Amino acid sequence: NPSRNVQISTSVTSSANGYDNSIVILLHDYTRELLIDKMKAEFISSATHNLKTPITAITGYSELLQTTTDLSDEDTSDFINLINEKAWELDALVNNMLDINRAEAGRKINLTKSTIPVSAVFDRLQQYCTQQPDASRFSFELHNSGCQLRIDTNKVAQALENIIDNAIKFSPKATIININGKRMDADDNNEIKKLADPDNHGYLVSISDAGVGMTSSQCQKIFEKFYRVDTSDSAPCGIGLGLTLTKNIIEAHGGKIWATSIPDQGTTLSFYLPISDTAEHEY
Repeated sequence: NPSRNVQISTSVTSSANGYDNSIVILLHDYTRELLIDKMKAEFISSATHNLKTPITAITGYSELLQTTTDLSDEDTSDFINLINEKAWELDALVNNMLDINRAEAGRKINLTKSTIPVSAVFDRLQQYCTQQPDASRFSFELHNSGCQLRIDTNKVAQALENIIDNAIKFSPKATIININGKRMDADDNNEIKKLADPDNHGYLVSISDAGVGMTSSQCQKIFEKFYRVDTSDSAPCGIGLGLTLTKNIIEAHGGKIWATSIPDQGTTLSFYLPISDTAEHEY
């Protein structure tokens, strides 16, 4: 069993006549408070690093543009593009934090929904994967591509990209990352139906890697704010917000997300989204 941090305090009470004394013992388990403080400290350290990297690039290239008089038009254009790219990275990081705080405060994530086919969602994800250093490691298997989803395409794309980024970080470079999509039907295996919604014939997306894997306990925690499976100095960079935001996005659409994993073998992140009731579906 894991150790607990407990504070014990005692006090003596007596009755009005001064004779009937008793001892009151109070136990306060503050393990969770310590854990949250530790996670916040790790978050601040990691967030500082993630903020500093694009800021350093922006200031560095800006100074070069200001102080270098013999830059070629090509170099000038490249530096401006890099500054713009890093500025958008900062914007995305800040927006992620705002979305998470909004969800924790009980306010809904702002969604701009449209009805689009699953194929369009996967086309965008494939484009994202082709931009990665080793695009050949991604394997797509898409079924029922004509199913219509009523979603915020940018938010769902962000959720999918977060999951892909996680799979890249925590799996060896030479291994395959499998992305599968299919309509959930009544004949799906019971375990999937149990994890999802047995009454919801939604669209199921699963992303599997052959990475380090996790314990069942870690699978329950990875969607918590600030949580990181590996907190060692050699761990991949991250601030522990990506999967929290992903969970908020999926749930804001009426879906559900979960993780299954085997240590040292790999992890599968799965989620489903409700299929639009107003469109015809491909079976």
